[in-house]
Amino acid sequence: MNDEERVWLNRLIGDPQALKTDRFRSFPADQQAFILETASDYLLMRGSMGVEGEPFREKNRSILAARSQLKVAPTEIPIEPYVKRPDLGHGTSRIGLGAGWRNDRAFEEINVRAAYQDLLDPDFGYTPNAQIEVMSFAIRHYHDQSQARLERFSPVNMISLSPMDSLFQAPSWKLNLGMNTIAYRGCQLCTNGYLNGGIGGAVESQLIGRQVFYAMAEVEANASKAYEESHRIGGGGTVGMLADITDRWKLLASGTYLRYALGEKSEDWRWSVGQRFSLTANLAFRVEYNHRSHDNDVLATLQMYF
Repeated sequence: MNDEERVWLNRLIGDPQALKTDRFRSFPADQQAFILETASDYLLMRGSMGVEGEPFREKNRSILAARSQLKVAPTEIPIEPYVKRPDLGHGTSRIGLGAGWRNDRAFEEINVRAAYQDLLDPDFGYTPNAQIEVMSFAIRHYHDQSQARLERFSPVNMISLSPMDSLFQAPSWKLNLGMNTIAYRGCQLCTNGYLNGGIGGAVESQLIGRQVFYAMAEVEANASKAYEESHRIGGGGTVGMLADITDRWKLLASGTYLRYALGEKSEDWRWSVGQRFSLTANLAFRVEYNHRSHDNDVLATLQMYF
């Protein structure tokens, strides 16, 4: 569908009387039919919502009446499934073995996820642009002082990026609950509990491969002995990009600013870049860099799905 057809599609959905204009009637019959059929499909979907769908059903009757007057065979458009067969995708559980550096401290890491999918995982067989992680954790061993600890744990971590267009404006959102290890002031490895949630929007482009750009307003609460009063609560925002560079190679980059007004009054700048390259359907290599104030973390991981 070209830009002019999209304009007329939106006009007809808003007001079916637009089909009576001279400009619309000047289109070839097969082009009129294509626009009308697409408008009808959209109105049929919106009209399925009980009493609330009555205005859409009324518009659809006008669209179908106009379509029936065109002596053109229906356009056959092959529609690819939104999600490929789940049994052809990677396993829902995952284990990773990795190593890296954090503030000049070398470490090894083992991380485990019970289920299901994160934004950097391969999309094949899963809903794209969505993340549902359940019961994930990581254990690290730091070389200096030969220290092993639970680095992070999350019972649930969900993100939904829903690209908006002229017809669909579903919001994007996220919710993350758990604990991680922070380097903050004099405490180099402090346990920090957090609850984070946000809502915003996303758009899709195809500059190189496929990209989803998103922005969210969010709130966060932290609890740790590293903070004054042992907690802080505030809000801010995140912008990011999720990119499918090739079928095997995916990139995720984001930046966040949070200002905490309750508890310890402070602010936090964060940014991260991660990329995943699939070696097989159930084996991938991932490299991630995460930055917070005075805290830099680089991790390379070999991940196995099962």
